[in-house]
Amino acid sequence: NSFGYFGIEDDFQVLLCFADALRPGGRLLIEAPNRKGILGNLVRRQEAETGKQSSVLWDEVTEKLITHLTVTGPDGERKITSGVRMYSLPQYRLLLQLAGLRLEQVYGEEMTPFEETSRRMIMVAIKPQA
Repeated sequence: NSFGYFGIEDDFQVLLCFADALRPGGRLLIEAPNRKGILGNLVRRQEAETGKQSSVLWDEVTEKLITHLTVTGPDGERKITSGVRMYSLPQYRLLLQLAGLRLEQVYGEEMTPFEETSRRMIMVAIKPQA
């Protein structure tokens, strides 16, 4: 679940390395947050917290989930901002295809059938036979 913490180029490079390491017919398993499921839950949570400002926000331009934290340490409080790019299922499909892999199956959390509201995506990609 490291995709999105680095740049798009680095994420794609990792997929290229995975594809290179697989034999034809080999499979790759990727578990990642489901953007639609996470964002739907975020909107519902923000609506339930009327009057409160959430510390987790979606940036449409960068496609990142931005978290603002206040951390208390020996030197007092510090504000920290963290962001993770959340790829959509179509974006994963395209990145896998460009890396020479084919998305074969997608499951929800605990290998349940995948739905738009699933919080997780478990994706099985295959390296096609030569």
